[in-house]
Amino acid sequence: MQNKILKPTTITLFIILCLLIVFHVPVENLINTTLVKYVLAYCEKSPLNNFIFILLSIGLIIYSYIHRKAIIANNTLIILLIVSTIYLFYRITDATWSFTPFYKLEGVKYFDIVLLATALPLVIKALKVVQPKREQKGEKQSISFFNDEPIDENKPDELGYNEYAKTVAGKIESSNFENSFAIGVNGKWGMGKTSFFNLIKANLTSDNHILVDFNSWNSSSSTAIIQDFFDTLQDELRPYYSSLAQQLIKYANKLSSLNDNTFTQSFRASTVLLTGDSSISNLHEAIDHKLRKIGKKLIIFVDDLDRLDKYEILEVMRLIRNTANFYNTIFIVAYDRDYVLKAVQDYNSHNYQSYLEKIFQLEINLPAIDTSIFKDNLLKNLKAIFPKNLHQSITTALFRQYFEKELNFTSWLTSLRDVTRLTNSISVTMEGLQGEVYIKDFIYLQLLRLKFPAVYEHISVNYFKYFTTQQQSSIKHKYILTPNKDNIVNINTARADQLKTSSCSTEIEKHLILNLDRYSIDEGSVKNIIELLELTFNKHAYDYQHHQDFLSVVYPIHFRKYFTYNLTNNNLSEVAFTNARLKSQTEFNKFILARVSEGLDRELKTRFEDIREYESREDFEKIIRGIFYLANLKPTDNDRYFSIVGYNDEDLINKLSMYDSSASTKFYPSPEEYLLFFLSLFKEATYPFTFESRLIGRWLKNSNWNLPVTKDDLVDCAVSYFEEYANRNNQIDDEFWRFFQYTHITIQAEDGTKKEIIPDKARHIFKKFILTKDLEGFLKSLIVPDRNNSARFSLTNYVLTFWKNWDEFLDILEANKDVNPLYIKEFIDFYNLLSVNGIETPIEYKFDVIPIDLSY
Repeated sequence: MQNKILKPTTITLFIILCLLIVFHVPVENLINTTLVKYVLAYCEKSPLNNFIFILLSIGLIIYSYIHRKAIIANNTLIILLIVSTIYLFYRITDATWSFTPFYKLEGVKYFDIVLLATALPLVIKALKVVQPKREQKGEKQSISFFNDEPIDENKPDELGYNEYAKTVAGKIESSNFENSFAIGVNGKWGMGKTSFFNLIKANLTSDNHILVDFNSWNSSSSTAIIQDFFDTLQDELRPYYSSLAQQLIKYANKLSSLNDNTFTQSFRASTVLLTGDSSISNLHEAIDHKLRKIGKKLIIFVDDLDRLDKYEILEVMRLIRNTANFYNTIFIVAYDRDYVLKAVQDYNSHNYQSYLEKIFQLEINLPAIDTSIFKDNLLKNLKAIFPKNLHQSITTALFRQYFEKELNFTSWLTSLRDVTRLTNSISVTMEGLQGEVYIKDFIYLQLLRLKFPAVYEHISVNYFKYFTTQQQSSIKHKYILTPNKDNIVNINTARADQLKTSSCSTEIEKHLILNLDRYSIDEGSVKNIIELLELTFNKHAYDYQHHQDFLSVVYPIHFRKYFTYNLTNNNLSEVAFTNARLKSQTEFNKFILARVSEGLDRELKTRFEDIREYESREDFEKIIRGIFYLANLKPTDNDRYFSIVGYNDEDLINKLSMYDSSASTKFYPSPEEYLLFFLSLFKEATYPFTFESRLIGRWLKNSNWNLPVTKDDLVDCAVSYFEEYANRNNQIDDEFWRFFQYTHITIQAEDGTKKEIIPDKARHIFKKFILTKDLEGFLKSLIVPDRNNSARFSLTNYVLTFWKNWDEFLDILEANKDVNPLYIKEFIDFYNLLSVNGIETPIEYKFDVIPIDLSY
């Protein structure tokens, strides 16, 4: 607040106001002899002037409203306040000037337009200040990004550096030096060197020091570093010694001139003749002398040394060692030792290992960090970003569950900066995929993207080279890493010998080993990458608590989500599916129908397969009825072989079976109650019962299903479907035969052979249909063309399924000659010729009346 009041502009405005008050008489006379005499004195009250004033006022109000969101500078507000106050004084007192009033409205003056123009911005500013911030109920303000801010007095010491920093600060305060003393703080990039600086500053409790922060990275060149350093120094020292700042500037100019070109050196030489100058050593002594007079310890923090090039690094070292070697001056410099030594080696390889020992009297290695804080911080950050319903899944993704193999996060997260970058990356890439991905897989792949972006991009584009599908169920496949099948000995590359002794079990590992330089990685990095990919793809990954593995990247239908960061047209939204599941059966079915119309029937079937747990009996029944509804829908793909979507029989059996842990025992108090629900699935089915009849037909052919119904119950349903179809149709077609076949019961005899039994009612329906609706169709179905000779035919003995012998059937035909005498006559004639050698022995015969289908 004090800084705002004491700003130069504010002080200037205050002085001007005081001068206006003191010298108001000459100012008033000046206005009278100029503006009033030649302009304002001619303003008369009239209806036209009233109209112009009103228009200008409306214009000002509209302009202010349009720009209401603009920020008005504080100095501008002060000027407006001064003008408004002065005008109100003269307007109210009316002692100096008389203002022209409105026509027929004496209380309003034309010049009040000035007050409107100056007061409106003040009113808008006041309204902004008092306007309460509106918060939407029920919404938590989310954190968009995490900033890579170092630890300070307002943030907790998560790195555990404080006690060490406190010790260093205490030693600094208790020490005094005739010359400068340099402390090096060594730590890898992102390990918290700036945080360590801040903790040292926080623990410097005495007032016997002057703190200077010099960020060498802000300098544009090695020469600029000198100028920037002394500019920073003189800004901090000016309040303690008025003439010291000027000497520091001269000193910096002297040092900079050593690297100047011929022209600038000549220019500086000419200025010395005019202004006088001192040598570098004299200036150094003068500065050192004045620092002694100040009597305070000068503590200079130099950060980001490991971001400079080799010339800039050497220039900073010269500052510390020579040019800024002043009384009781302490340099604390942060760097990555390996990086700095490499820069020194590039400049001068002779004895470079000992270079830092000549510069720093004390070198501090940052204390070892408990690496578990990285994962803990990542968990905390992700929970702050994402809603509570994802928190458990995030925890499960980061910390091992049961006997799962866990990723070695310490190989991937080596600093809090890594944690921050990974958090921000996930916050962006997963924004549109909340609830749509398996979080563990997503985090693992984002780790790969963060550390090895080129490898990540290559895998994303060339995934078909490194992943192959493995069948998991009848309709579900998953990706696994493609095994390396090449003969490594024959690989003609610089790394062939290495590959001969290396076990590259997968194609991606072989590719990375052969392209280390391309991706700027080493063999250790390859090992980490392969471990991550194996944990992601070659695993039995299962979230034992929340069962989210069905959204895993290993499934082709979800794979692209993890690399495009949004749902594509061929993705089923898990969030939308879950929301629909919570609604009524009618709404759930509408959702299913809409997704099928979009061509997502396969994705729906896969999603239903993945359901293993149910919230309640209502949820279980809704899912089962949803499956039956889906299975009976027609697919949008007209080229599909099946006329309906259908469903995986085995999965449906597992869902409906009466095992100890199944829904049938969990939600139903008695087997009888569950049986009622089970039967309702089939009794409430609607025509044409395509899925239900097919399902029952398959169940009746296998006696191992642990279902709540007897085979007689299933037969009754199948026969009722067959009867309904027979009543609605007049011709024998493929569907008619299927419905009839689905009524058959398969039993196994004691000798192991299987036998089909046709229910009497089904047999009766079939015979009735033949005799009353389509005898001709039945006769055609009995004629069998010879596969080797299209002119030869035989008869099937299927007649014996319904009649005791052929004679009985022929009697039926004789009795029904009136139905189609030509069909029956030709059929009997063919039978008589065929029966000589047996009806199953083909003979040549020319059918003139009965149309024979030779297509098969």
